[in-house]
Amino acid sequence: MGRLSRLRRPRELRDVCVAKVLTGGAVRLFTKRRGYPSQRRQDNGFSKDYETHVERIADLFTATFTASEGAEEGALIGELARRLMSDTPAEDLCVLTAWDNGMLIGGIFFTRLTYAGDKRTVFMVAPVAVATAHQGKGIGQRLIAHGLDVLRQEGVDIAVTYGVRPSTAASGSHL
Repeated sequence: MGRLSRLRRPRELRDVCVAKVLTGGAVRLFTKRRGYPSQRRQDNGFSKDYETHVERIADLFTATFTASEGAEEGALIGELARRLMSDTPAEDLCVLTAWDNGMLIGGIFFTRLTYAGDKRTVFMVAPVAVATAHQGKGIGQRLIAHGLDVLRQEGVDIAVTYGVRPSTAASGSHL
């Protein structure tokens, strides 16, 4: 049997997202409409507003990847995050962040991919980071699921992932 957890989106969206974590780790999202008083500050949940938090987001990616992959990789991924936010046209980028009591605890990037002669709307999912102290709590899964839901609502046809499978990383094979 699945368990339910409540995730709050920013007050300007005025709804509550309920994530049901199913057996096997799959996540299903349900959205309930709810009006919040405009004076009430929402510090928990997901946000699409990244423009005011560029440095905090870049720092999150730097710290997270430094902890898992080393300082050089952390610096590269932090700079990638910074450049995606500063150099990518808004219509080609979706950045979602996860917050807990005013603290940035996760982030995910979706960037548009285009192919000559293909009219489908395609976005790539990468990179994703969850603050080290908050890993193992399903935050990354919920960010991905919520992001895919947002893309679906915006009419995106396909979402692809980028990464190297651990089994091929050691041999140097590429996917």
